[in-house]
Amino acid sequence: MLILTGITVIAVIVGLMMIVRHFYITLFQKPDYLELAEESYSKGNFREAVVRYRQALLVNPDCAISLNNLAFILATAPDDSLRNGEEAVRLAQRAMRLPPIKGMCVEGTLAAAYAEAGRYAEAVATTENAVRTETAAGETRYADRNRKLLTLYSANKPWHGTLAEQC
Repeated sequence: MLILTGITVIAVIVGLMMIVRHFYITLFQKPDYLELAEESYSKGNFREAVVRYRQALLVNPDCAISLNNLAFILATAPDDSLRNGEEAVRLAQRAMRLPPIKGMCVEGTLAAAYAEAGRYAEAVATTENAVRTETAAGETRYADRNRKLLTLYSANKPWHGTLAEQC
């Protein structure tokens, strides 16, 4: 009888530990919204990506990646209902004030945001500067992409699409 009681006590303790673990995870561990956002974007689920980037910014308001990528979607999304040029400009400007991240073209995002907001002169000037900066840094992929976009912005047209379409 003593063995059954011991097993029962162990089962109760294990059960309680599992409950405590569940509450700890629920209360203190946040999902990786940035990772979820990037996964949603890569699958073409832009609406979900917007939600997840916004959640990521609630957790870390100074995340340059979240600021840049949310601005990019708001500026270039194929779905009109997702675009918001003025918000994209504000987000991209915030990202520009943060330390640069190699391989991330915030200036190109800002230019796309300016174009979406109808601020074509700023889009052109920002894109020209991005091309100079990227060329000097050896980031030819971004420089080439922005040269193509410069043609659109110079014609007072925003760019809507995905990176895959642009590359």
